Amino acid sequence: MNISGRAPLEARTRVAVGCTAVVAGLALLVGCSVAKTSTTGNKPGSAPTGAVARQAGTPSCRPATVVNVNKAGGGYQFDPASISIDIGEFVNFVDHTGVDHTVVSNPDAGLGKPSIDPGETQQIQFNLEGSYTVETGERESQRATMRVAVSSTVGVTCGVIPAVAILSIEPGALSPETLTLKANEGMSIVNDTTSGQQVKCTPDVGVDDDKLQLGPHESQTVVLARSGTFDCTADHVPGAHVKVVVR
Repeated sequence: MNISGRAPLEARTRVAVGCTAVVAGLALLVGCSVAKTSTTGNKPGSAPTGAVARQAGTPSCRPATVVNVNKAGGGYQFDPASISIDIGEFVNFVDHTGVDHTVVSNPDAGLGKPSIDPGETQQIQFNLEGSYTVETGERESQRATMRVAVSSTVGVTCGVIPAVAILSIEPGALSPETLTLKANEGMSIVNDTTSGQQVKCTPDVGVDDDKLQLGPHESQTVVLARSGTFDCTADHVPGAHVKVVVR
């Protein structure tokens, strides 16, 4: 299981326009056409010092850069093997290999270790300026490797909605106790534990179970299209509850 989504969230530099992928109540990805998509990124935060928007006012958006994960000989490769993006933009990693892959970065780009399922498109947000080596988690002879250059210019990815609320899964607790948002706004679910977590909400929030399943240190942003009050739990944090109010 994926999701984008994750390193400790106190990243050195974050962007306020950190848009996130959308999984609506009807499992619709806004502005995209992939069948299965998930998102990884850091918590929303302040614009980086010295960052320059692409244009005055709201930055114009551009489509997410697509990187394919393919089989190559006895291992795997990224295609393309080098990309340049702006801070806050998303990259769509598409797994064509038939096996899961964990994505890691060096130096740490604040991604955590998002996992990509076979046939899945994983939207991963880069919130730190710099130059990174991004790899899959296999042994050296098999792993895919690429370079990602992230500029200081603030970028916006088309077709994604920023999270306005964050539900954090922590060891022994969920926080905050209550979240309130409007219908069709984004909610980021952040797994700050070392185990996989399945989030369940009662009554049904109308989001695929797959989109509510998070790997260790992974985040997922969903859009709750149904109004109501929902009691949400995580399967490996017994007794912990979050009340989610969607107006």
